[in-house]
Amino acid sequence: MVASSAVKFDLESIFVDLSQSKNGVNKQVNVNPKLTSTVTGVRTWGTLPIEAYQNGKPAWLDDKGGLIQGIFVNMPDSEYHAIKGCLSSSCLKKFAFDPQKGYDYFLGKKETKEQSPQLKRSMTAGHLIHGHVLEPWLSNYGVKTTQEVEELEKAGFKVLENHDALKKVMQDHDLKGGNKKISEKLHLVQQEVDKSYIYYPDYIESVKDNAGSRFLERSDFEQAKKAAALFVNSSLFARNYKRGGYNELTIIAFDDKTGMWLKARIDRVDDKYRMLDLKTIHTLSEAQVRRDIDDKLYAIQGAFYKRVAELASFELRDMFALTFIEWDECVRYANAYITDRSWERTKIFEQEIYEDFVDWHRTTENKDSLNYSGEMMMDLSFYKLSRRPRVGS
Repeated sequence: MVASSAVKFDLESIFVDLSQSKNGVNKQVNVNPKLTSTVTGVRTWGTLPIEAYQNGKPAWLDDKGGLIQGIFVNMPDSEYHAIKGCLSSSCLKKFAFDPQKGYDYFLGKKETKEQSPQLKRSMTAGHLIHGHVLEPWLSNYGVKTTQEVEELEKAGFKVLENHDALKKVMQDHDLKGGNKKISEKLHLVQQEVDKSYIYYPDYIESVKDNAGSRFLERSDFEQAKKAAALFVNSSLFARNYKRGGYNELTIIAFDDKTGMWLKARIDRVDDKYRMLDLKTIHTLSEAQVRRDIDDKLYAIQGAFYKRVAELASFELRDMFALTFIEWDECVRYANAYITDRSWERTKIFEQEIYEDFVDWHRTTENKDSLNYSGEMMMDLSFYKLSRRPRVGS
């Protein structure tokens, strides 16, 4: 168990005013929160969720930019990721098998390795589905795509689909410029014929450039939205995501024992205070789900959420589940619950990784190996050899 920060209440703060969150999804929040302090002097909003913005100001920051402990609803995704100096589940997962990479992430250093197009596509589609399921009041969760030619024309543009179409307009209006670049030809057409002409290939590149990593081809964009819509209309959604609870619940807490600030953004806390995380998957099968949970350390993520919640004295059920959505060629979805035995082992591994991170953080010596001596003891599992068929006599 993780030690919680004891909270000192004044008498008035015991009688809290509860109402539903303004977005209509999250259940009761404290609409009249009061700042108190833990016994160790950490400022806190207490143990009930509150709106992330109080009187137009970010409630998780004090006047000097320092962190305030609390449980928050309606914190924008971008604001959560902008919080510095906090250990997160993403950081801990990276640290687990590459301490320096994980610590660089903690320090805010950007990764230089470029994501593959396949990974970028998968992550962006997942981001879009995530938004439509958990925060449907936001506009496509910042994901951009292109409009079809017909849609642009309805909006009043005259679309030149290719170079031949551009040359034809020039010929029809007796414009000279056969040796000019495409951009120069387009500028000439806009100047001499009609400002509403656009060159479709340039438009597509412009949308991609402006969207950065949050771009999806139109077909993928529509398929991801379709997957989200089908899931939202399912009985699985109704049972786990519709009845009260909290979506995108952010918890910021201070660990008195380690001196670390921690943050967690839990996809879903349902009406029974169970934690669920929403994931997309390439193929929804029991084997692939197990591989994803193992390889991507999803269960470690859940154990870290539980740690942060306990530090903030926010009581959650001692369990973790994931909702997997296959979205690409077909749409399927299922909940995967971590068994009690696996959950207990997960919490042990998460504790080890957390302790290792704290040790790494406190140590100032050069860290050029997974351990300081550079030597390892190997306790073999004999996974491959144990499956070797014996030769019969």
